[in-house]
Amino acid sequence: MFCRGTIARAAGPAVLALALAHGPAPADTRLGDVELLYGFSLAGVPIAEIQITMTLGESSYEVSGNGRTVGLVDLFSRIRFSGSSKGTIEDGAVRPKTHTYRYAERSKAREVTLTYDDRQVPSVTASPEFSPSFDRVPLPDARLIGTIDLASQFIAPAVAGKAALAPDHCVRAYAVFDGRLRVDAALSYLRASPSARLRGVNYSGPVMHCAMRIRPVGGHREGDMLSKIAAGGEIGVWAAPAFGGRFYIPIKIAVPTPVGTVEVAVRRMRVVPADRQAGLGDQRG
Repeated sequence: MFCRGTIARAAGPAVLALALAHGPAPADTRLGDVELLYGFSLAGVPIAEIQITMTLGESSYEVSGNGRTVGLVDLFSRIRFSGSSKGTIEDGAVRPKTHTYRYAERSKAREVTLTYDDRQVPSVTASPEFSPSFDRVPLPDARLIGTIDLASQFIAPAVAGKAALAPDHCVRAYAVFDGRLRVDAALSYLRASPSARLRGVNYSGPVMHCAMRIRPVGGHREGDMLSKIAAGGEIGVWAAPAFGGRFYIPIKIAVPTPVGTVEVAVRRMRVVPADRQAGLGDQRG
């Protein structure tokens, strides 16, 4: 995929991770599952797709996914990737417990596992290990406190006590760490619509439109693609409520890059409540 790690970190300090198991704790109320298929495109040309499944509860979550490059990109840079995360939800914030991802690009492959302690400080295991890179911006251990993984940022609980589509649901901040670099992401409210249909998105219904800015903190290289994306302005994020408005699911992300806009759009979304009764609808592609 075009700039595999960069796009995942940029779309996904929204989708991404943008987007990728353990079930909810026994005392938890299981809400149900969300099944998603996202398509990635660059300047309108398909470059990748990813399937994600979320299992959401009142106080726990799990998310898993797998993806691949498609089209012409797959001919020149064949990439396959998968991952999973699990954690808890406390006071409206996600607290990951473990996160594992794997990727393979032709003859190269790596598996990375992050295990979190009570301060949300991850210990990192990589196979093969990351090689030392002295040209990267230093990332002290102290800056890993309170971080979350790429997949967990897709879990967006609603703000307690606020009406559906209230601006507060957009206002969020994340410190995202993928095992090597940290990126901060801050979201703000733009607008909301009780009924919307977005171009290229297989969904219709209530939508929140948020703006996101990212800032590389450490572990990256100065002037790399991630830095250029961060300097390129706001990233658009559109999210739809699910399970009676208890969670917000990303349905579209637009990332400006120096070579064109990367769009991540949901092609199929299926919400399956635990009691089999749809909350805000079962969107099928």
